[in-house]
Amino acid sequence: MKQVKALGIGIVGGGPGCKAIIDMIFAKKLSQLRMKLIAVACTNPQAVGYRLAQEKGVFTTKDYRDLYELQGLDMIIELTGRDEVGNEISRTKPDNIQLMNHVAARLFWDVFQLEEDWIKERRSTEEALRESEERYRNVYETAPLAFVVWDRECRVMDWNQCSEETFGWSREEILGRNFFEFLVPESERPRVEDAVDNLLQGRVERDVVNENVTKTGETILCRWNNSILRDREGRIIGAISLGLNITDRKRAEDALRASEEKYSTLVENSLTGIYIDQDGKILFANKRFSEIYGYSEDEVPGIETWTLVHPEDRDLTDEIRAKRIKGEQVPSIYEARGLTKNGKTIWIMRRNTRIEYKGRPAILGNIADTTDRKQTEEALRESESKFRYLYDLSPQPIALTEVSTGRLIDVNDEFCKLTKYTREEVIGQTAAPLFYPQEDRDRFIRELQKSGEIHGLEMEFRANDGSIIIALMFSRLVRIADETLILTVFVDVTDRKRLEAKLVQAQKTEAIGTLAGGIAHDFNNLLMGIQGNISLMLMSMDPSYPDYGRLENIEKQIHSGARLTSRLLGYARKGKYEV
Repeated sequence: MKQVKALGIGIVGGGPGCKAIIDMIFAKKLSQLRMKLIAVACTNPQAVGYRLAQEKGVFTTKDYRDLYELQGLDMIIELTGRDEVGNEISRTKPDNIQLMNHVAARLFWDVFQLEEDWIKERRSTEEALRESEERYRNVYETAPLAFVVWDRECRVMDWNQCSEETFGWSREEILGRNFFEFLVPESERPRVEDAVDNLLQGRVERDVVNENVTKTGETILCRWNNSILRDREGRIIGAISLGLNITDRKRAEDALRASEEKYSTLVENSLTGIYIDQDGKILFANKRFSEIYGYSEDEVPGIETWTLVHPEDRDLTDEIRAKRIKGEQVPSIYEARGLTKNGKTIWIMRRNTRIEYKGRPAILGNIADTTDRKQTEEALRESESKFRYLYDLSPQPIALTEVSTGRLIDVNDEFCKLTKYTREEVIGQTAAPLFYPQEDRDRFIRELQKSGEIHGLEMEFRANDGSIIIALMFSRLVRIADETLILTVFVDVTDRKRLEAKLVQAQKTEAIGTLAGGIAHDFNNLLMGIQGNISLMLMSMDPSYPDYGRLENIEKQIHSGARLTSRLLGYARKGKYEV
């Protein structure tokens, strides 16, 4: 008997059972029978032919007689479910068996050929599927994204290595667990529940950002993208969620945003003008830059920088700019005149540095309008010049001293004449004890601190030659070149004090003379009264009278007293005698 590929069963002909068997095979579901017979062949290797199995890769019967064995009959009856098939085969005698006719053989050959092709295709498909699954698994396990596969009950069905690294739980720890239990913080549950509901209803959300919790309890921020999982009938059975830990990036973005906000705030509210100069044109400028030059903010971008510089200073600024672009050493801060939109000349203090802007060298500049300061400095220089002129040519001694130490900062020529010192000898020295004791210095400072000024405080100074100078001090607190100075003008009253002393003495002498004159005048009046009485007594007395001589002596004494009072009156009248 020739063998045909009949999925492990040799079909016989020549008897009444042949047609019944053919009818049975085509009546049954061929696919179900094929799978069952292959299973039988696999479990009963003694009943299969290995030669064709090796050649064609399918199972065939080694000998149709094997089908008549009780075991084979039981298998066929079990597989087909029809006892008549087994009965028909058992009644057939081996010597009456004939091969099935050509048509039936061809038919089964085609069926088995299709089966062989199907097996090859299935093997090819399975191989491709294995390769695809392997690629998917490699991507799944090595991707820098957390892959979380979950079902309709939010139970985790799979969890890749990145998920373990991101959240800290191993696959074994979380498989079958509801991810709300360990992955979603309470504050995020309402939002995540809404997203899950939308997914299970077929509404896919992209780039969902929410907080998640790690195994250690740390809260991290993740961005999720979701894909729906469906079964063969198209029903939604779950989803795959791809998560990316963006905590560090979010922090960096927040820090960058904060930095940019600070930068923007600083630049836009800066009191100085900030700009970027590239190829001689202004590419960027803040509001203050526009205000300094009198332009609107929209007019500044694209302006050529030379138009903003005074013609007499353009060579200077161009030279510095060119050297800075080349990387040569130039002053980082310098001052030059500028021109406003209406042609007004202003003074600009510049602080520039070389930068790379959009891959090319440029100048980052910072400017300040110093016009008012220049005018103030000029006025100050004029004032200082006038002050120095008055200071040096003043007929009064002048000195500048420090408040705290009393150290002499500057003196004029008249001060040197007064104190008999040279400027070199006194500059840097302290006034006390060079000119006066410390207690006098303390008294001077106390008076000065009361109102910031002193008017006519009298103090004694010791000159270089040891002489004592009496001066009136007129002092005021002043600020010169950002310096706690005391400006003092001295009025020398030494000679006047001496004259005043003499005048006082003269006044005292005059008072004494006036007193003496009054006394002399009154005494003279007394003497005149005595003189009159003595004269009358002598006129009426005889010279021989014993007391006559005594009366004459009294009269002589009266005349001596009169002469004395006359001298006193002469002293009182400065040598002039008045009756």
